[in-house]
Amino acid sequence: MGLNEMMTGPWFNQEPEFKRRDDIRLLIEETCRRQANIVVEKDIAEHPKGTNIFLGIGLVTQRKISPGLGFGIIPMACLARDLQQNFHDKNLNSQIFVLIADQHGLNERLDPKSGEEIAYAADSALRTCERLFTLLGSPRITTLKASDPSWPTGNHSYTEMETADILHAHERLGCGVKIGWQSKRKPKDGSAIRDEKWFDEQAKLTGKLDRMSFLRIPEWISLATRLDPSLLPKRSMKNINTSPQHLPLPPYTGEEGFHLGIPMNILDEFQKRNLSRDMTSRFGEFDSLIKRIVGIKERTERLELVQQCIDACI
Repeated sequence: MGLNEMMTGPWFNQEPEFKRRDDIRLLIEETCRRQANIVVEKDIAEHPKGTNIFLGIGLVTQRKISPGLGFGIIPMACLARDLQQNFHDKNLNSQIFVLIADQHGLNERLDPKSGEEIAYAADSALRTCERLFTLLGSPRITTLKASDPSWPTGNHSYTEMETADILHAHERLGCGVKIGWQSKRKPKDGSAIRDEKWFDEQAKLTGKLDRMSFLRIPEWISLATRLDPSLLPKRSMKNINTSPQHLPLPPYTGEEGFHLGIPMNILDEFQKRNLSRDMTSRFGEFDSLIKRIVGIKERTERLELVQQCIDACI
């Protein structure tokens, strides 16, 4: 189904009556309160417009192309699903749109080898997102790549493309909420960290997003650099950059052999790898979060829900 057809479908969210705009705001605030442990910052519009939800999935960083979808995507997806359910419980239609930013990466890296890697990563991320949201029980989700002819992506700078994506989602797809991520880092040199908050702020300079809300979760953790230097062997300390600005990753960025979409026994990973205490704790939080979102009441084994998520995404 093409975007034009989807936009005219029976689920497309038309502008609600004015009296329901306060309801939308209250539902967003309620969701943020319930998921306060994963919401780093919320920027809720005074008069929200649109109950569809937008997520953007990047594929490249300054140094690498993501080999697969990072585990940090789990709280982003759970927050989107919980908000969608809140809307549905109040008889408000809500569709989740997930955009895979392959064209953004292709515009940044023009060599053929990178193009092949980005195409592979985009297909993998798209399939993984679909399976993840299916596991979470989302009834209405659309995943698509920015290279899709129906998506208005041009050969512009990364920042311009991000802005165009958000404007299109808000103005044409009825997305009143964007879920992204935000860093807690404070670089020593005072430079800006280009997390999603930075890109959101650039988009808001257009003056066209005053009725869109922005919710952000924390960044993910790099397996390569580790977060807890005290757990590293002494002899390897000099070879590993433990400076805070080099540690975290965007939630959707995976690492080789350590991401969604591949077979993995997560408990074995803890035993085999020198994972940080913080990463161990985050996986435990993800397990509890998934359990709440899918509505499981009975007792489960340690990281059982995370393992089910990993298995479902293969």
